[in-house]
Amino acid sequence: MKKVLTILMMGVMLWGCSEESEQKNSVPENPLRLSGVTRAPSDVTAATDSLSPIQIFLMSGLEKTEGNFVYNTTRGEWISTIGVKELENYVYGFAPAMAAKGQVRTVTSGATDYSEGCVMTLDELTAIGGEDLCVVTGVKADKTPITEVPEFGTFKFDKQGTTNYIGLLLDHLYGAIEFKIKVGARYSERRDIWLKKMALTSTQAVTQATVTLKANTTGGNPITDVRYTTAEGEQTNTCYDYGTDPTTTKGLLLTTEGTRFTSYCAPIAGLDKKLRLVCTYDVYNKKGTRVRENCTAENSLAGISEVTIGRGKKVIVNLTVEPTYLYQLSEDELDNPGVKIKSE
Repeated sequence: MKKVLTILMMGVMLWGCSEESEQKNSVPENPLRLSGVTRAPSDVTAATDSLSPIQIFLMSGLEKTEGNFVYNTTRGEWISTIGVKELENYVYGFAPAMAAKGQVRTVTSGATDYSEGCVMTLDELTAIGGEDLCVVTGVKADKTPITEVPEFGTFKFDKQGTTNYIGLLLDHLYGAIEFKIKVGARYSERRDIWLKKMALTSTQAVTQATVTLKANTTGGNPITDVRYTTAEGEQTNTCYDYGTDPTTTKGLLLTTEGTRFTSYCAPIAGLDKKLRLVCTYDVYNKKGTRVRENCTAENSLAGISEVTIGRGKKVIVNLTVEPTYLYQLSEDELDNPGVKIKSE
């Protein structure tokens, strides 16, 4: 069931809610190369640039080699910092690498290798952010381009000589909230709304995730447990800031079709009740005159409490800027629209 929340405005607008450079490192001997990456068995065309760089732990016995796969958009290929030395290896990792600091240990105490899986600890996390944090859940030896999606639960990789290609399967650790903001058709005939900044803030912090991955031969998802460490404190994800947008000095003009923004969220029970959306905007009349400047609106997202932000799931929040009493509004009151909020 969709929940609709209609709120009227009183003097403020209320909202419901470099390109990768070449690696300085020289190419390692017998480099481990990436032929392709996907975030789901049916998604073999996953955006490569959004996953780069990928942090890799190449395990041989108990020995660990760390490195990255970095996607070079100019050359259209992955650059590797990892060399393959041993015959038998196990590959673990997460992406994008800048989203966390990671460590791995054997899934079983006293194990002599990583054949059974691993426990991955990810530090320096946030409750909300702009990165779709994922972990490696499958590995397959495959040359460019990736022709078969790796199976869940397979992490073993045998050295093939001087040329070593693998494909990676990843799975999500966070959920997502997608905001679609549009202006009501009648209101858009009278006023233009230019969004200058939009930030999602959580009053609950997340500092760490511990992920247990168990290898299997049945094709089952190897993620058997994910635990998040929370703390008191505020964390913020800026979804948009015109100050860092090189295409405009004015902001984003909201349209009747809608503008989309996405923020990723730790799938913690009750987190939605601790989220608020803060927006800064200017209002212009149809003659191009700015009639209101740097207005700030803050909204709790508690209205979507019946929707669960699950791992790998997306919640869509539709926002409509629209006055409730259009035919009775005076010229001054047209600058104070209401907002209809719908969640899916």
